[in-house]
Amino acid sequence: MSTGTPRPARARDFAILAAFALGLGAPLVDLALRSSDARGPARELRSAAKLPSTPQSLEEAVAFPRQFDNWYEDHFGLRDVLLRTHNRAKWLGLGVSPTPKLVLGHSGWVFSSEGFALDDHRGAAPLSPGALEAWRTMLEQRRDWLAQRGVHYVFAIAPYKSQVYNDELEPRFARLGPARNQQLAEFMAGNSSVRIVDLESAVRAARADDKGDDLTYFPYGTHWTDRGAYAGYVELVSALAERFPELTPLPREAFEVRDGPTQGDSWAGRVYLEGLLEQRNLEWRVRTPSARYSGNFREDPQFVSDRADRAGPRALVYHDSFTLPMRPWLAEHFSHLVCDWTHTPIVQRIEAEKPDVLIQIYNGYTLMQLTPHALREEDGGRRAARFDASTQTLWRMEQGREETSLSVNEGAQLARPDGVLELTRESPASLLFLPRLNYPPGANLLVACELEGDEPGKLQVLYCTRRLPRIDRRQYVETQRLGGRERLVLEVPAADFVERMAIWLGPRKGRTRIHALEVRAVAPPH
Repeated sequence: MSTGTPRPARARDFAILAAFALGLGAPLVDLALRSSDARGPARELRSAAKLPSTPQSLEEAVAFPRQFDNWYEDHFGLRDVLLRTHNRAKWLGLGVSPTPKLVLGHSGWVFSSEGFALDDHRGAAPLSPGALEAWRTMLEQRRDWLAQRGVHYVFAIAPYKSQVYNDELEPRFARLGPARNQQLAEFMAGNSSVRIVDLESAVRAARADDKGDDLTYFPYGTHWTDRGAYAGYVELVSALAERFPELTPLPREAFEVRDGPTQGDSWAGRVYLEGLLEQRNLEWRVRTPSARYSGNFREDPQFVSDRADRAGPRALVYHDSFTLPMRPWLAEHFSHLVCDWTHTPIVQRIEAEKPDVLIQIYNGYTLMQLTPHALREEDGGRRAARFDASTQTLWRMEQGREETSLSVNEGAQLARPDGVLELTRESPASLLFLPRLNYPPGANLLVACELEGDEPGKLQVLYCTRRLPRIDRRQYVETQRLGGRERLVLEVPAADFVERMAIWLGPRKGRTRIHALEVRAVAPPH
């Protein structure tokens, strides 16, 4: 009688060992055969984490494990294959989102949950009275400043996808009150002569024409389709016609509708499910365009067009990604059109272009991220005067002595080569952190900076609240830097402030001298 292991059992054990060895070795083989870019997070629309350097201090040693984990998670072998398998099982097998940035609706449609978008949709993150007043002040100051230069001003808001397809969401996302864009439009209608062009009703009405895969919003994206954009375009041009009667929206017959070369706005690639989540993208092209332009109107940050006959007013448009498909349609109405994919108007651009109308158009998600802040030219020195009059100083940088309460993140350095604080930025993400402050409740914060730099750029003050208690590009106020030595005062509306504030000087690398930096508290303006 044999006492050895039966052959079938040995074969099974060998197969298990072989599969185990293959599972361990396959990622290593992938590391050797493919580049990091092939499996990296580029399709997630972000850069891969960098391998941290050897720690040189206790603080760097504490941060090293987390930084190494971030690097490894972006570079390990078969990363993309394993993520696709995992995400496929969750999305198609369990019917749940593989990322916290999305939730799935009843029909498998995606809805953004980034930036508290669904809280805003539900009416659970309303604008405070101080924020509403800050919006009114900024919009009125901008309208008045432009009117003094003969420029008409239009501010328009496009709806969230969830505001148009709210019935696709689960009952737990039932609405409790108005979203911020609805709240702002209602507040301005009752408290200001500045009219907000709210595109929600027109876009919701367009949904009645949904047929098959011809929809108003992309099922697997967060943006409207060209047909949804057309509904917003018609409403916007109709509002412009009140000031410029010669403007008439192009009829549907003026467009050729055809399948686009891509599937349009879709999260499929970002969650590694390309080829499994399919949707149709019908593009609307003007049949006989009168305007001429170059470049890719759906991707380029700036779009410039001209009509050969010079007919129509001149326009300058500041917008987010929702306006991209309607750029060439708007071009048909203006002798000269400039569109900038950015949030903050630039005074020098306005003075150079001399538009007849300036349009700002953003969707509700962008509106949730924006903190209203008039340009210093629009403000006319009122912020600086209120800062100078305030006696409630929360913190002041002491020039000429070692400043230990300020700090920077990776990619930035502080020095005092001649007694003046100098910030060197080696990364677009370089930040200067202010110390933790005792924030008085109900007060606005005024931050005064005296900066010296060679080139124009941006100045942002990023802040933390109880709702978003970390430095994040979704909570900030912004103004423009002209270059040279200049004093800038920014105002942060009253909120439940926590933690530290940070200064961001834009994406350009370089050196900036900081001659003064101070934070004071003031009562909100009335």
